[in-house]
Amino acid sequence: MEEVQYERMPNWKLVEIAAKELAGRSLDGTFTRKQIIDYINKVLLKGHSPRKPSSLNPVIQAVTANAPGGAPSGMGKNILWRVSRGRYRLFDPSRDKPIPEKTPGQLVELPYRGHVLKVGPRGALTIPPEVLRALGVKAHDTVVCRIRGNELVIRPVPDIRSLLREEPEVRISIEEFLAHRRELSKRLEA
Repeated sequence: MEEVQYERMPNWKLVEIAAKELAGRSLDGTFTRKQIIDYINKVLLKGHSPRKPSSLNPVIQAVTANAPGGAPSGMGKNILWRVSRGRYRLFDPSRDKPIPEKTPGQLVELPYRGHVLKVGPRGALTIPPEVLRALGVKAHDTVVCRIRGNELVIRPVPDIRSLLREEPEVRISIEEFLAHRRELSKRLEA
């Protein structure tokens, strides 16, 4: 029988093998990132060059069905399901619904319907890059934020060309517009 050459396998496949083994050994079927990485390096790759956590962590993220982001090599491979911070189990297609595949410029809705942001000590919010990309906002762009009920709505400030392409919200005749301007001018002069 030929020996399995784990050192030649892609990281996502090593994560899958490690996760299946760890799930079988755990009483509740859960395990941690550290356990996955340790199993890969100390068991599967024993005697070979270890894989760095910095290369395995993005793959673990990418193969976790209910977590956005991660390494492109693992995208679309539903292997893990995150049950709590740093704790995983095997993905179960009969009960777990993965995040849909991302397309460029598309924001993926998370199961809790948005992204969780932490407010900094001075009240600053750091908005994830994928949210900014989905909004079409780049560094140094200007955005408008409004409060709607108990929600904060953030929108990019449109440029004049995009405003001119939009349908107007209210239609008035030129005569009505000029009469309104005259009325405003009178009030300002008084």
